[in-house]
Amino acid sequence: QEGFDINAIYFHTKTTALTAAIGAVMSTGILLASDSTIPLWWTLFASTGMAAAHGFLWNTLHSDSHELELDIQDGLPQAKIFPRNNFYSNWVLRNHTHHHTLNGTANFNIVCPGADHIFGTYVYLEDDAETEARV
Repeated sequence: QEGFDINAIYFHTKTTALTAAIGAVMSTGILLASDSTIPLWWTLFASTGMAAAHGFLWNTLHSDSHELELDIQDGLPQAKIFPRNNFYSNWVLRNHTHHHTLNGTANFNIVCPGADHIFGTYVYLEDDAETEARV
């Protein structure tokens, strides 16, 4: 679709690698500070796996919310195997639509919306009629 900055919608491979690196550094710091017995290799493996999972889910759910089929060479593909059109995916997509209705001031997390509750950025979803009336 025209009018979209594709870089704001798509989670590139470089971004996923950066997310994995930041997660690994943070996990290593927590591991060392807590004097944990968890092996360091496991922490690095888990950080990389979570960053990849986030990238795949982001590219699937976020592009779905903007009704885009992404075909980009440099980036993680959409996870076509992720079940769509169920209660959770519909709620997440509606939550993200509400994010745009609020001019990007709340409901930031399309993959992990629980983080909005933790950071106080979640706004309750209004009825669709009320939301559309505000647009």
